[in-house]
Amino acid sequence: MKRVFAKKGRRKLSTCSLMASKRGKIALASLVLVLAFSGVGQAQRIITLPEAIQLSEIHSFNLGSLRHDSLAGQFDLAASKALRYPTLSAGATSFYTDEVQKIELPFSTSELGSNENYLADMRLTLPLYTGGRISNQIRMQSSLAGLRGYNVQAARLQSAYQARHAYLSLMMAMSGAAAAEASLRRVEILGRDVTNLFASGLADSVDILDSQLALERAQRTHNERQTAVENALSLLAQLTGLARAEIVIADEELPTPDIEPYENAGAVPEKIERPELAALESRADAARHSVGLAQAGNLPNLSAFGGYTVGKPNRDFVGNDWNDYWTVGLNLNWEFNLGLRTIRNVSSARESARSATLARDNLEESIRLGARVTYDNLRQAFRNYAVSLREFQIADRKYHLGAERERAGTLSVNRLIELEADLASTEQLHRSAVINYYLAETEYLYAIGSKRIYGGF
Repeated sequence: MKRVFAKKGRRKLSTCSLMASKRGKIALASLVLVLAFSGVGQAQRIITLPEAIQLSEIHSFNLGSLRHDSLAGQFDLAASKALRYPTLSAGATSFYTDEVQKIELPFSTSELGSNENYLADMRLTLPLYTGGRISNQIRMQSSLAGLRGYNVQAARLQSAYQARHAYLSLMMAMSGAAAAEASLRRVEILGRDVTNLFASGLADSVDILDSQLALERAQRTHNERQTAVENALSLLAQLTGLARAEIVIADEELPTPDIEPYENAGAVPEKIERPELAALESRADAARHSVGLAQAGNLPNLSAFGGYTVGKPNRDFVGNDWNDYWTVGLNLNWEFNLGLRTIRNVSSARESARSATLARDNLEESIRLGARVTYDNLRQAFRNYAVSLREFQIADRKYHLGAERERAGTLSVNRLIELEADLASTEQLHRSAVINYYLAETEYLYAIGSKRIYGGF
């Protein structure tokens, strides 16, 4: 269980000494909760926030799938670049003809060809001019490879966001369970005090019933908070690939919330580093290159070739001997589709490019709006934290003063129960406010694509 009243860095959090004395008790109660949920005989692993993020990235099936998809994009790009290189083709044919043509001469018969036929040839072809087919294909595959790479970055960012959110949610649940545990212990102590007062004739049966009712309510709240811890553990275990019994939250100090760095940097950065934007920009680039690829359909293909052929018979079709020869030449191919297929392909590619550009602009607008909203939520979370701190200090002092008056006989048991309930509520609200600040910070870091989301607090 992390302590949320700790100090870290240059900023100091001014709290009363009574709050400081509670830290050890709350941390101990939290440790008991963790051990209770972890099970007996299970190997436990203390994980920090950066470790949880790293484990989530390793365990993510979606991220692994996209990484393989990115590798496929790199191979597609390499394959398109290979189109610039010569192509070597080889072939061989062998067949037997049972009857060949013959020429009858006065004193002999001459066969035109051979019953046994063998032919082997090799050809080397080099593209000279393709009308931009190869260059646009390479550019398009390069953009698509970039798109797949940015998809990996987007999935990694989302994985970090989910792990960070789940980790903080577990902290929130454990904080609530610790507060409920502390409240339950206070009510139990109060119940014993009321029993002693009743035995001494200083309390009546109504006081006993009130203390029992307060104990039942505290026990119910405690049970509910334990269930919340179990649910949060299940989510974090699913993201990290660990068993619930293995997970123990590191007992590290949680820094005091500080809004000043964000206010100094401005609400929304001028350049938002979201990989989704770069992915759509790559998609738009690929669509623009597909226009050039479609336009290349109106232009011819020119290639050079050289070949070697050996066979029996080969050039001498009326002979029956092995011979070979070399060939060198050019090949021009120009196609014209009478149904205007090429023109329509060009128009389709242009519309796809416009669509991709607009999709990118729309996403950027949405991301900027999200960044603005999450920044406002972050500021509100900081204000809630400051208010909750003051409320907790007041409630803590009221309860301890009330406990002293109750022991002196100048404060009713009912009033002390109300003060205890108020203390438990404000304690939980303050602890929740601290963690809520970091949850809001997580939303903001994800919205602007900050690399800080991969680290700790």
